[in-house]
Parts: sequence; structure tokens; C-alpha cells
Amino acid sequence: MARDLLGIIDLREGRSILWEGFLESRTAQSSPGLADVVAATLKGVRDHGWDYACECVRQYDAPEMTVDGMRVTEEELAGAEVSETELEAIRASIARVRHFHEAQLSSLTAGWQRSKSGYDWSIATLPGSSGREGQRLLPARRAGIYVPGGMASYPSSVIMNAVPALVAGVAELVICTPPRADGTLSQAVLVAARELGINQMVKCGGAAAISLMAGQLACDVIAGPGNRYVAEAKRQLWGRVGLDGFAGPSEVTVVYDSTVPARAAALDLLTQIEHAPNNEGVLIVWEPEVAEQVIQMVHSLLEQATRREVMECSLLNHSAVVIAKDRNHALELANELAPEH
Repeated sequence: MARDLLGIIDLREGRSILWEGFLESRTAQSSPGLADVVAATLKGVRDHGWDYACECVRQYDAPEMTVDGMRVTEEELAGAEVSETELEAIRASIARVRHFHEAQLSSLTAGWQRSKSGYDWSIATLPGSSGREGQRLLPARRAGIYVPGGMASYPSSVIMNAVPALVAGVAELVICTPPRADGTLSQAVLVAARELGINQMVKCGGAAAISLMAGQLACDVIAGPGNRYVAEAKRQLWGRVGLDGFAGPSEVTVVYDSTVPARAAALDLLTQIEHAPNNEGVLIVWEPEVAEQVIQMVHSLLEQATRREVMECSLLNHSAVVIAKDRNHALELANELAPEH
């Protein structure tokens, strides 16, 4: 049955044991030995550089990879092709993300003076002392971006991490992303990088990629989502290089009512839980009858999904439909969850 994919948590009569248990389960999980594996990888790349990183690529992603082949060539970037529809989507996404971050930067620096190097403001010190005091905001010299890959394609990770850096004025961007088994990269990822003018790309994933960016690629800051090995590598490198944070499983909450097509809610839910089997999805409604419509649509979309197995695992084990008392209660529950998406 379609409804079996998602557990129902009914909160119309108040909080429940199911809800409390769901909240309690939303913690980052670590497995025994993970820290040791990542520590060994970081040390290997630190001590042996590109050769060790290439060994990691051969072990986990592309068996025939060479050190020279790890760097994406100008020909690979120039020759990358996607459909006209996907190219339009990539360009529209870049424009929307750039528009947002340009407005964000203007808001943060309103009243600041702009200089060649960044932004600053200053005030005279209190009476009785001389001089001025203030702040300066300077862009990083080189930023590293991790883009998940291998089995899936995430041009969105290129856009969402590169555009803020470019708007901020970062001079150089480097992308690390795991290759497919044949040593190639997603065409969409290559096109997104090309559209943004990024020409430094390395075929390497996991903890080895984070170590390369922190060391051999001399990045001042590293950002981008990844699996538990990426997250653990960031944790172990904290304080040695600038980092965006430690990401747990991807999670999404969709607040839905009958004014929106069920397909839109189902797509929003599935788009964020396709990454890994431990991703979390929550659908919050206050009209119980519409929940069934979304669940049926989720079931229908799954039949065509290339990552169906991963999404079904996420839905069965880490996701739920929550029935709220009314709209305001639904928003309160969403705020309590404070999801990533």
C-alpha cells in the first residue's frame, strides 16, 4: 500500500510518544571505526599527496584513474553538453541564486564603505582616546567546493556553493567531486561549473577530497554537502581550515494544504531524500484527506525514479506524515523541527 511508505503521526489531540520518538531520532549517527578510517585517509593524503588521493579514487570510484587524470581538462569542460531544457534550468538557477545572494550582501553591508579588497566601517573611539575602530569584511582568497557525485548528479551543489562565493568576491574556486566508474563526471555538473567560469576541478571524493582541498590545493575555506566520511573529515580538520559546518543526513519538511497540487508537494519531498537511505522527509498537513493524495503521488513518482530503492528506504525508516490541528499548529511544528530544507 502507498500509505505504508510513510508513517502517520496524528497530533490533533496533542503531542504523542510517536512525535517525541521522531524528534529524538533526528541526530547525526556515527559508526564504529569511522573516525579511524577518516584519520588514516587524512594522514595518507597529508603525507603522500596526490598519489594517495588517487589510490582512494581508484579504490572507491574509478579503478583506472591516474594522477594526471584527476584534474578536469579544458576540453572536458568545453565539451560538456546537456539538453536545452537542462541548460535553461541551470542558467535560471544560477540567476535566482545570484539575485538572492547579491541582495543578502547588500543587506549585510548597508552603510559600509566598499573598497577594492572588501567592505569596512569605522567609528571614532570614545572621548579620552584617539583613533578609530571598526570592522573589515574580506573575501577568502581561495575556496574549495565539495560536490557529491558518483551515482548521482548534483549541479545544484555547484550553484548553491559557488554563487555565494563569487558574489562575495572570492578570487579562486576549486571543485572536488567523485568521478563515475569510467572516470567521467556528470555533464550537468561540468556545465554548471563552466557557466560560472570555474575551471579548476578535481576528480576526487570523500575524505581524500577534503584533505586535498585543505592541503595540496591550499583552500582557505571548504564548503559543500557530502556523506558521513566528508562530514567526519571536516570535523577532524576543524581549526586547520575554514569550514561551513558538519552536515548530518539531508532533511526536508513540506507544509502542505489543498491549494497546491499534490504532485508539487510529493516532488519537494522526494527531491531532498534521494541522496541517501538515511535522509529524512516530513509532510505536515492539517487536512487529513489531502495527505492521502500526496502519499499516492509519492508512490506514483517512485515507480519512475532511478533512485527508488534509496528513497523507499528513507521514506520507510526516517520519514513521516504529521497531521496538525490547524495551519498555525502546522507552522509551529515546522519551526520545532527546524529542518535543513
